[in-house]
Amino acid sequence: MKKILLLLVIIIAVCFITCEDKGNPKNQNNPNNPNTSDNTDNSSNTDNQGNTDNSGNTDNQNNTDNQGNLDNQNTDDKTITLGQDDFIAYFVETPPVIDGDGSDPAWAKAKWQDIKYAWMYQASPYSLPTGATAPTPVGGAIEKTPDFSGRFKVVWTADRLYILAEIIDDQIKTPNTGNVYQNPENNDCLEIFISESASTSTQPRGTTANSTSHFFAYHMNFTDMVSVLDYIGGSNSSSDPNTRIENGFIKRNHHLNFKIGKNDSTHTYIWETEMKVYGNDYPVITSPEDRMPVILTKNKKMGFAIAYNDNDTTKRDHFIGSMYVQGNSDDARNQGYKNASVYAKLYLVK
Repeated sequence: MKKILLLLVIIIAVCFITCEDKGNPKNQNNPNNPNTSDNTDNSSNTDNQGNTDNSGNTDNQNNTDNQGNLDNQNTDDKTITLGQDDFIAYFVETPPVIDGDGSDPAWAKAKWQDIKYAWMYQASPYSLPTGATAPTPVGGAIEKTPDFSGRFKVVWTADRLYILAEIIDDQIKTPNTGNVYQNPENNDCLEIFISESASTSTQPRGTTANSTSHFFAYHMNFTDMVSVLDYIGGSNSSSDPNTRIENGFIKRNHHLNFKIGKNDSTHTYIWETEMKVYGNDYPVITSPEDRMPVILTKNKKMGFAIAYNDNDTTKRDHFIGSMYVQGNSDDARNQGYKNASVYAKLYLVK
């Protein structure tokens, strides 16, 4: 009997050991056992083969910051084809202070553009600047003279356009200062023309209630450095400065903030301007101050021109602009206030 019991104990012990050995994961495919063939730490460990940090890492292969980012592709000024008198304006992180000084570091990023084309000079009382040679073709670039020369720069931020103009004019005359609506073009003054959408609109803007502005023709007052008049045509009897139209002009004072640095001894005048840019949906016959300006972005194209009215007598003697306009008469070339198709193109680059 003792022998039988001992044999049973041995058989049970062997069976237990055998079963434990077969079912123990430590001796089969234990991922922690370096001797097993299926150890994921060696053959299929994502840290070594499929790890996106090494072989499929989007930071190294498909990172849009390196390959697909438009900032690193050809979307800068080298890819822009400029027409005659078109130009580029560069983005600035810190905008210039509007004080008429023009020495802010922001302006160093911009290139000077000439104001050189004779738009008006033929009909009395208009004439060429003193000492200037008549341009060929008619309306072409005039020579710089002590009587007049001009140039400008443009930079931008997301919410403003900044314009710096340097004007040399030997005589400053502003006969129409009593009423800012009364022929501001007969004062020495700067005009800025802009079409946010680069529109080629030639429509009369008039006083139609549902008209919208596809462009603006700003006249800036030399004397008060506050009044900004946009020519739209027509008149009304409104006493509200935001709706009053007189002699074809409506005030847009809140569109522009500008200052003029005046050096009478050198006849040099620095016009420094901050402009809110408004789009095609801006109403013509009112100047609502609660409208949001357009957000400016890189690669945007706008229509743009700048011009100077020079009075050396009692009225405008000549009108000099920044782009060539074809025409054989003063009236034919004086198009900026009514025809956006003649504007040069301004491209925003960042």
